[in-house]
Amino acid sequence: MNNADMPAMPVVDHKGIFIQKGGLAAIGLTKREHFAARAPLEPQDWFEPSLTERPVLPPEGTYGNKERNEHKAEMCDWLAEADKQHLIQWPAAWADAMLAELERTQQNKGEV
Repeated sequence: MNNADMPAMPVVDHKGIFIQKGGLAAIGLTKREHFAARAPLEPQDWFEPSLTERPVLPPEGTYGNKERNEHKAEMCDWLAEADKQHLIQWPAAWADAMLAELERTQQNKGEV
């Protein structure tokens, strides 16, 4: 089982052994879910959400007011979706970064 699937706060018995339920240790959040829930509210500078391609206005002189207004509406929709995806995708990106760092430090210590 990889770190992302391990329980964040496993329940152990008096001997320090994981309490099993359905083959998994304890019940509750996985480490990935825990890290995602604890992500900072503001995304870090390194984060870039996965988005559709940004709308591009055709070269000057190849469009009129109607096309410009259509492009403006399309751009407003794209920017609104970009803002939304920035917030939706951020917690998972944070969790994945934390898990990668956890794996790296465990490998350096010879734990994995």
